[in-house]
Amino acid sequence: MLPLVFATGAGAAGRHSVGTTVFGGMIVSTFLNLFIIPVLYVIVRALLPMKVKETVPGGDVVLGSTD
Repeated sequence: MLPLVFATGAGAAGRHSVGTTVFGGMIVSTFLNLFIIPVLYVIVRALLPMKVKETVPGGDVVLGSTD
């Protein structure tokens, strides 16, 4: 993508705008995938109680939290 951003010659203006858009999108998506998504996962995981299956005497399965 960098050759499109730094292109010179005939039609360079059209290739430059496409290259800049694609390169910027790749940078933003990489940043989101490496930093924002894992942080959101940790936050949501901390806020929502974990549901587990518990067996009570008598053989019934009850959904409950681990608190």
